[in-house]
Amino acid sequence: MPQKQTARGSTWGEYTVVGTYSEGVFTLTRPPVPLGPQVLEEEEEEVPWTASSVPKPSGYDIAELHRIARTVVELPGALLAGPEDGYVELLVVYDDGTLQRELDERYPGGAVRVFSVLQPYQPT
Repeated sequence: MPQKQTARGSTWGEYTVVGTYSEGVFTLTRPPVPLGPQVLEEEEEEVPWTASSVPKPSGYDIAELHRIARTVVELPGALLAGPEDGYVELLVVYDDGTLQRELDERYPGGAVRVFSVLQPYQPT
């Protein structure tokens, strides 16, 4: 599989990028570095389930989790949201923890888990 693809003047692939993010704009401060080959882990065997067998660690049932997902995906910076393992997983462009705290207050029980695409750079 190629590390990058190009079409109609746009290039995409899996890269590590370092830069600054301010007021909705990401500015590179170093050239992008292509990610190396990824090792795929063996997938676990899927087990059939019913709505009653799905764990509800957050305390919300699947219908409530879908309703929450439809609400939080409309937030600024949200990329996608959906129920997963008894929680709503919300992928956002950037969260410094503020959004996670706000959603913890709005939806008690830790119903929403926020994942930020942009992360602080930590040199190795």
